[in-house]
Amino acid sequence: MITPSQCRAARALLGWSQEELETAAKVSKKTIADFERDQRNQQVRTIDAIEAALNSAGIIFIPQNGGGEGVRKRGAMPRLFRRDDVEHREWVAFAFDYKQQRFTGFVSYQALAGIALSNIAPIAAFDRDVARILITAADKVDRSDFDPDGRVLLTRNDLPPIEFDPNIVGKTIDRTRLHLIGRRRFTAVTGAVVDPIDYNGFRIRFGDGSTKTYLKLRAGDDDHDALDVSAEIAAGFFIVSERNDCPFSVGDQVRLIPGQQRPEIGAGDVGIVCEIEDYPIMMGPAPRIRVKFTNHTTAWEIPTQFELAS
Repeated sequence: MITPSQCRAARALLGWSQEELETAAKVSKKTIADFERDQRNQQVRTIDAIEAALNSAGIIFIPQNGGGEGVRKRGAMPRLFRRDDVEHREWVAFAFDYKQQRFTGFVSYQALAGIALSNIAPIAAFDRDVARILITAADKVDRSDFDPDGRVLLTRNDLPPIEFDPNIVGKTIDRTRLHLIGRRRFTAVTGAVVDPIDYNGFRIRFGDGSTKTYLKLRAGDDDHDALDVSAEIAAGFFIVSERNDCPFSVGDQVRLIPGQQRPEIGAGDVGIVCEIEDYPIMMGPAPRIRVKFTNHTTAWEIPTQFELAS
């Protein structure tokens, strides 16, 4: 369990205010202030929530092991590349970049239900706690803890439940559209043959000889089970990236959400969206944005890494 001084030091390393920690940990600012002043005993679950939020932002806590307690900041942070809800297998598949490599991970519905602590969909639980999930996956990479196929598997034992104040909520962006991106033919679980025809399009040839062309794949299509096709990512044939319409417009003022880090952008810096690419590209997510700061324009970035500046 972390100490009040470790909490203060961790916030200083991140450049976080108590308000930013309140949002990340879903623990009230007053509770955080009381804990940091060591004014009253806090419940274990409260300290666990604070520690989990700081861990997810890249803080490593050093226990008092003869040299004194402390904190340090990770040298590398994982970044989400894509994620896909594979409902009929009861997992969320995701890809992430870490230490200049790309890894594939799977987190079970059971694990997501454990951290949800409420009746929300598994994909919503993943999006809400994505920072914690990515850090847990990165820790497994550091330990070379992979399955026989080289993937990172997260179970309920890897993600113990963390309770939080339900009155303190974050912002979740719904993602409803799927795009299938690929270059190789494969046979889907239904027996249909799938051929790629352009960056985000594919043609399905059914057993009776009929064909149908898709330029956009939407989850819940009446005449085709999107999950049957998107689940083929497990075989490595196709890349699936999920997207929603870009939540920003050119000219909007935005800043990085708490916990995200870029070498060229300081905490609290405000930039202007100068370009939007709302179509998927090979091996990349969509939509994407570029943000112009005073002396720097970012590379393509995922919009969900940013929030509107108030």
